[in-house]
Amino acid sequence: MTKSLHATGPWRTECDHEGMWQIWSKGCRWIAKIFGSTAEADARLIAAAPELLEALESIATPEGFRLPAKEWEELDLFKKARSAISKARGEADLAA
Repeated sequence: MTKSLHATGPWRTECDHEGMWQIWSKGCRWIAKIFGSTAEADARLIAAAPELLEALESIATPEGFRLPAKEWEELDLFKKARSAISKARGEADLAA
């Protein structure tokens, strides 16, 4: 696993007095402020990002899939997992 470049998790959500959702990292570092009709759901998804990335990294390996390396490299699910990990690490274009 590569060293994390993002703020350490867990992250938490909080709704301020104006109805805007905020995401805070461990140690009270402000990550984002979100508003709109899907703000609460979006904030919860963003706040789960560190744990989601960690879980995905732990299963997106030959050992995690429990398949021979040649087989797991061909799986569409594996390709999607590796793509998401690369985007989260800043190794791939987010628009891809």
